[in-house]
Amino acid sequence: MYTQNKHRKTYTREFKLLIVNKYLNEGKTGPQLSVEYELEISIIKDWIRKFRLYGASGLEDGRGKHNNHSSHGRPKKERFNSEVEALRHENMRLKGELFLLKKLKELRDKQEK
Repeated sequence: MYTQNKHRKTYTREFKLLIVNKYLNEGKTGPQLSVEYELEISIIKDWIRKFRLYGASGLEDGRGKHNNHSSHGRPKKERFNSEVEALRHENMRLKGELFLLKKLKELRDKQEK
């Protein structure tokens, strides 16, 4: 679920996806999730905002990484040479998101057993 370092807790992407899924798909409210998982409501809101903007990749922890990753700051406008190229890019992003959601479902199914 999380690791504790010197300064703060670090939550796994799978855990963040679980919380976002409960909010978006299961109808749980932010305050309910806050109490149930002992999380600050601001953290939950931030995860939901990032998921809506960037999909599952927005829940990656980018701290401590160098310039070899994409920042989740201001969204950058993608420039594609053709509509087909843009659609291929979107398709790849959605396939990655679907893969992560399937993994989340597997983890949740294992927890329920």
